[in-house]
Amino acid sequence: MSNNINRSAHNVASSNEFASFALQSAGIGAWEFDPVTQLVRWDKRCQELYGISSQDVVLYEHTLGGVHPDDRSMVEQARQWASDTRSGGQYDIRFRTIAADTGQLRWIRCQGRAYFSPLGEVYRFVGIAQDVTQEQPTRQQLAESDGLNKLTTALSGTGVYRLDLLTDELVHSSTFAYRVCGNANAKLSRIEFLLALHPQDELLRQAALEQATRTGVLVYEPRFIWPDGTIYHTRIVGVMHRDETGKPLFIVGLVEELTQYTISPASLSTTELGFKALISASPVAMGVFQGQNLVVETANEAMYSLLECDREIIGKPLLAALPTLRDQSFAVLLQRAYTSGEMVTSSHQLVSFWQQGQLINRHYTFFFTPLWDSYRNLYAILATALDVSDQFIAQKRLEVSDARFRTIIEQAPMAIGLLKGRAMLVEVGNAKLFEAWGKTKAVLGLPIREALPEIEEQGFLELMDNVFNTGKPYFGHSMSVQLVRKKKPEVVYFDFVYTPLRDTSGAITGIMLMATELPQPIST
Repeated sequence: MSNNINRSAHNVASSNEFASFALQSAGIGAWEFDPVTQLVRWDKRCQELYGISSQDVVLYEHTLGGVHPDDRSMVEQARQWASDTRSGGQYDIRFRTIAADTGQLRWIRCQGRAYFSPLGEVYRFVGIAQDVTQEQPTRQQLAESDGLNKLTTALSGTGVYRLDLLTDELVHSSTFAYRVCGNANAKLSRIEFLLALHPQDELLRQAALEQATRTGVLVYEPRFIWPDGTIYHTRIVGVMHRDETGKPLFIVGLVEELTQYTISPASLSTTELGFKALISASPVAMGVFQGQNLVVETANEAMYSLLECDREIIGKPLLAALPTLRDQSFAVLLQRAYTSGEMVTSSHQLVSFWQQGQLINRHYTFFFTPLWDSYRNLYAILATALDVSDQFIAQKRLEVSDARFRTIIEQAPMAIGLLKGRAMLVEVGNAKLFEAWGKTKAVLGLPIREALPEIEEQGFLELMDNVFNTGKPYFGHSMSVQLVRKKKPEVVYFDFVYTPLRDTSGAITGIMLMATELPQPIST
């Protein structure tokens, strides 16, 4: 009896240790919300991120106490939108929290999903939370430099907006608000924008956004329903900005009353003041090059600086105006995009140019996007050049962080391994893991079913698949497994946990496994 009690106490302690280590290592907290009872179940990591020390089950209203006062309305609107079937149940928002005891401010990202009954009523939310404070400064710098104020001045009377695709933050002019909801004084969130959109135009909006992700240009003609029932028809255009990997960051654009436009065959005519102003206001080097001769139709100051030229090249074929570009990557890739009619990208290209008498070396990522008219005729290429030189510093930091994490794993007092992808490739393992398995580092890179073929029929592979598919950790207590160690079959007992690993978007990318080998049970 005493041995059983001690073993049970040991199992409970081990489970708590595994859970704590897993969550701290991944830096992710898990939560679940019942909209009927208004109760939130969340782990210790979530409580830390919200800056609230409380019980594991609390009222939803209590969780809002940790949210920055200026962000609470946004958080509630995001929840309401996820509760609407038009959202697909998707919940993804970034906001600030303030710790009640220390006053520490954090930026966190909450991602989740709402589940609906056949009647369209939401009955459950599940999700994760992660600290993204370190990512915010870069986005704030982008927000300060994206030229929105400049664009608003250039297009006085036009509805100008900036949508952050990572935080869903919407910044806009008074004219934009008027065209969307009929109230020029309104401060619209993205959720309120979506709620004002005519329901029949939601698929149109989604299709336009998907196309913008591919082409870099947003164009669609949605209707909005004002509070008094008025249906207002608009045309929205925008330019998508990306990071050095090509990931969309934000869209800057404008909205106009549709009746003010005379639609030409080129549905996105770059001779329009609006589109030129979008490019001019962009902090990123951008230009439009028309026809087979790549005539420079418009460009901004950042592009002039990159090409070491001035406005004199407008209206001229690019290579005639700047013959030194003929054999350089910029011109070669630009011509390839026009010839193929497909988007061409090139990452971390070294560009050397003279600036104030000094030779400057910078690295750029290029995007060359074909522009088509309404008859599907290719008429121009939108070139975007993103300076990614500073990203090398971030990459070095990432490498250091990764090395530190691997060192922690190697020095951990328990067996730890990382399995990558649905195939469960053995990506990382410490010495205690290989010792427990009775294997060597030769199994690195192999699928787990090949690294440990003896577990094929013992149910562990099915447990791992379930963790990968559901995102729910699995805890094993005093479970036996037959392994081959030192070329001999052996029954071994473990306490262990399988924990899902997620990327920054919340998608599951693999599994972390942790185990402690237990003494052989005493026969009675």
